[in-house]
Amino acid sequence: MQHPQPRLASILGIASELGRLRSIAEIDFLGADPQALELYRLAGLECYAESDLRPVDLAAAAVRRTLELADLAGIDRREVGYLLYVGESHERDEAVSADDVNELLLATGLAGAYPIGLALSQCANVVTGLRVAASLILSGAARRVMVVSVDKAPRRPGGRRMQPEMSVRSDSAVSCLVGPPGEGQLDVLSIVQENAPEQRRIDASAEPGTLQMGKFRHIRTVAKRLLAELEAEPGRFRRVITNNYNREIAKTFVSLCGFPHALGFYDNIPRLAHAVAGDVLLNLGDLADAGGLEPGDLALLLTDSISSTSAVCVEATA
Repeated sequence: MQHPQPRLASILGIASELGRLRSIAEIDFLGADPQALELYRLAGLECYAESDLRPVDLAAAAVRRTLELADLAGIDRREVGYLLYVGESHERDEAVSADDVNELLLATGLAGAYPIGLALSQCANVVTGLRVAASLILSGAARRVMVVSVDKAPRRPGGRRMQPEMSVRSDSAVSCLVGPPGEGQLDVLSIVQENAPEQRRIDASAEPGTLQMGKFRHIRTVAKRLLAELEAEPGRFRRVITNNYNREIAKTFVSLCGFPHALGFYDNIPRLAHAVAGDVLLNLGDLADAGGLEPGDLALLLTDSISSTSAVCVEATA
């Protein structure tokens, strides 16, 4: 396949840190409501991850594993010029400070990396991280960029509920090293992002389904734009990876992108539920580690929040 645009970057060393995997029956709002619990299970949800670590410590554990994989690949960690800290826990109960992130840099041997925080894309944050990292690589500002996505659910009652009754939040961190094209396990071929600020103005008094229909329209639009940029048909792709809201929503999103349900990656929905922004990168890493991608295979990654939608195409190179 001839790609009409240059490759953006490569991804190496996807690594994650999860809390303890526990049954969703242990969550307050589900344990007290057997009927709701049954509905969540019918939608494919079984377990979630819960950690006592601070978000920054979850992040540090994932970053250390990524650096170990980079060491095995012969990459000098001193080449890492930036660390992109991606997360939205500060909007809830778990604030992170500049002091915390700088301690992370010291603890992981990345004292020479410049820290940048990213949050406003919410559940689509990790693709914004990949976009910024690729831009830093392409501009020549950095040789390598560490991206780490980390989020924890609020500890208050109902804090793991993902409205509107669509999933359960897990505590997790996932990281990767972004570098020049051709130097990792996966090449990033294209990233398409759109934001719909009007979606933020839709409230509970609106017509039923208004928010969802707007979201569906933007998912379809972003996927079409990505395929057009690549001049690729859906049949060229091996897998489609979405956020782990629940199985039925994931299937809907795969269909909206123009693909058959069978191409979706659903394995982590029962295993760990919604890892917030980290879902698609964590899923991509697990799929690759399980041998689910061969060199030359393409995968489409789709992330979304209330207003932000992003699609990424990666090609397995190793």
